Amino acid sequence: HDPAAQLCGFLEETHGSLLRGWRLEFDSRVACSVNFERFCEVLARLGWVQDVVQVWKSLVISTSKCKNERFRLQDLSRELAEQFLEFCGHVSCEYQGGIKAFHCIAREAGQQASHNFVSVDKDTFIGACSRLEIPLGPHPEHIFHGLDLAHKGTLTEDDFVFIPGGGLKRRDSSARPEANARVSRARRRRSAYCVKDERISEATKWVDLEFQHVRHAAKQRLEGERELKEFKSLLAQRFGRLTRAWRSILDTDGSGSVTRVEVFRACNRLGFAGDVWALWRALDVDSSGAATLAELAPSEASDMAQFRVWAHRQFGTCAEF
Repeated sequence: HDPAAQLCGFLEETHGSLLRGWRLEFDSRVACSVNFERFCEVLARLGWVQDVVQVWKSLVISTSKCKNERFRLQDLSRELAEQFLEFCGHVSCEYQGGIKAFHCIAREAGQQASHNFVSVDKDTFIGACSRLEIPLGPHPEHIFHGLDLAHKGTLTEDDFVFIPGGGLKRRDSSARPEANARVSRARRRRSAYCVKDERISEATKWVDLEFQHVRHAAKQRLEGERELKEFKSLLAQRFGRLTRAWRSILDTDGSGSVTRVEVFRACNRLGFAGDVWALWRALDVDSSGAATLAELAPSEASDMAQFRVWAHRQFGTCAEF
């Protein structure tokens, strides 16, 4: 499967728009690109279950000749990136920034932009931009959704503030477009610089990135195991046996599994002072969104399962026993 297509579909499903998802999750600081650490943080927060390192390699290396170790919108969709860059560059150069551009769009739409509550919907925005010859590309709705971060269906002055005045440096398509784009982005956003050590080889560089990812995962796993041990100790102290604690305070509805909310509620009732998020990660090892007795106490769960099988064979149901 194509990693770019999978990640695009994931962002569109989560946020309703690829550009909106990119700006909200990856580029909230308008840095135009993110490094490997930020990339891993975002995918972990979104619940991405695939190998992050392999996705990073497939997206960044396969689509970037300069291998600048930065993940950009054009790694997901070159057409959308060019479309959005052209729009922002035109607004910055011709209207001296996003705020003045929004005022012009509002006036073109027949609205008074002198107060703070003026807004334009999608059709009004596209029509006004068309009359003002503001480039929106072949899919103007993508630009609208990328500006409408709050998913409210309208645009206000606040949605244009991020576009600076003075013009954005455009790429020269006739000579090294990738290098020109990289230099242009670095000049606009100094925070986008990525320090590189040319003395190390490509293989060593990727081994280091994988080591960082594995180390972070190992640290989370150790923290979870520590919190789980303290939590089980607290349950044993209060209830004597983990099976009794499971039925008394965790699985109170008898469904056979508990959700994150149920675990957090039990922690609150018990006065558990540990890291509840680390505890939940240790319980929900398969990332299914639910934890069972087998994940809390495997040996006790096995004994319970064997007893249930025996009771059903002998009496047909545990209730008859």
